[in-house]
Amino acid sequence: MLRTETLSVGYHDEGRPLFNAPDLLLKRGECAAVIGPNGAGKTTFLKTLLEQIPPFSGEVRLGASLQIGYFAQAHEGLRSDHTLMEEINKVAPHMLPAEVRDYLAKFLFTGDDVFKEVKLLSGGGGEGAAADGSGPAVQDEGAINSSPGRGEGTLT
Repeated sequence: MLRTETLSVGYHDEGRPLFNAPDLLLKRGECAAVIGPNGAGKTTFLKTLLEQIPPFSGEVRLGASLQIGYFAQAHEGLRSDHTLMEEINKVAPHMLPAEVRDYLAKFLFTGDDVFKEVKLLSGGGGEGAAADGSGPAVQDEGAINSSPGRGEGTLT
């Protein structure tokens, strides 16, 4: 569960918020998209939701058992010389190869695509590769998707 109340997003040293977010309640199995132009504050909003930066004002509450992984749009933490399969295995060694392939298929990586190196991906392809499917993850491509499954689901 993710809940916001009277949330303003931004940095205190800038003196004013970037924007005021509507009150949100995102439950397991629900999804939401964060859409806006470059520089509008989408990444700042996601980092605020993940409690990586404090809200300008208002409150963010995450479920007590929620564990979140964050995958930035700049492919932070991914080894460019690893394949998609290797990157998933690195963060989720418990997953069987078939489970990894099924997971990657959700991001439209099928067949031999799962053996592509991260450096060959364009745009947001690498972020999907970083999630392990066993717990919530937020992909900084502007969307949050809470889907049931193993663990608490996946926020992508």
